[in-house]
Amino acid sequence: MNIGWADLDRGPVEGGRWLSSINIVTTFVLVALASSFVGTRAGASPPKFENLTGKATGTLQFTDAKDAKISFGEARKVYLVDFMAIGCQPCMDELPELLRLHTELAKSRNFQLVLVVYGWRSRSLLEAARILEVGEFPLYADTEGAGGRLNARAWPTKFLVRDGRVLEHQVGGGKGAYDRWKLAVTRELN
Repeated sequence: MNIGWADLDRGPVEGGRWLSSINIVTTFVLVALASSFVGTRAGASPPKFENLTGKATGTLQFTDAKDAKISFGEARKVYLVDFMAIGCQPCMDELPELLRLHTELAKSRNFQLVLVVYGWRSRSLLEAARILEVGEFPLYADTEGAGGRLNARAWPTKFLVRDGRVLEHQVGGGKGAYDRWKLAVTRELN
């Protein structure tokens, strides 16, 4: 299982360009935090993630590219919520597989893939969609703090949710996402 970290230099820009001194400091701090978090130092143990299966999610609400707040909580509907980041290699590796899963299961009105892209908001999500080559597939920003409530601290982190409860939870990802999640989703749809 791979856990990736975003290439934050590809994130949204302010005023059309990066403020280089702020970017350098931010990058340094994030690299230091990420290194200590994923245990890249000699002798460090890997991070431990709480098993969130069965946990109540509360209302999952995200913001789309038109800055509209969208709630995901329809009764009996199964949501695969993927917290991802652009530049995260495992996220990029599994994205085509997750989109394939969505395409195959879209016939079922009881399933929805929700891609939440870290660090992007509002109209910048349209640029994220272009970079990710997802066409018209909707991307969302976590403006309401759902990722924090669910303790999504690494990318990718996925939650299979129905009726306001976590059915399954996975930190990390990469190739093989299609098979793993198709099995989990179809089991919950039946």
